Amino acid sequence: PGDRAEAVLEAALARDGVASNFGLCRAAAAPYLAAGRGLPKFLHDRMAGAGGPSFAGRGGDAPRLVALYLDHGRLADACAAAASVLAEPPPTNAPRPEAGNVSFLPVALLDDLQDACDAALESGDRGDLRGAYDAFLAALDARLDACATDVVAAAAERGILA
Repeated sequence: PGDRAEAVLEAALARDGVASNFGLCRAAAAPYLAAGRGLPKFLHDRMAGAGGPSFAGRGGDAPRLVALYLDHGRLADACAAAASVLAEPPPTNAPRPEAGNVSFLPVALLDDLQDACDAALESGDRGDLRGAYDAFLAALDARLDACATDVVAAAAERGILA
């Protein structure tokens, strides 16, 4: 799709009732991904929840965006999208991932992403993956550290770690 087509697509997806439909955004993304191209910024941002209309939770559906990139072999893009979500602190009242809150990335999806990246790197398919994967792993480590700190603080607050 050219610049004019992208402008028309962006305007169409911004319409009320359309902007909140991830399925339509996914269909709009298909030609880009099938052609081995990245998504236009407006489409990626809409799907990721970076400003604009909301799909759910934090304003997008990051797990489905990461899975979409993963399904199309866009591992660096999947890593970047996942790292972006992991770098954001969850809302204090957010339910656990098991409750279906899409502002979190399911552990199985994180595992699938790590497995795909490890396999690609082992096979020598590096491209732009190494930097994106390292950033994803750093964001994941930081999130896990933050979770551990929160658990210890909560336990100390309740007198469990006296």
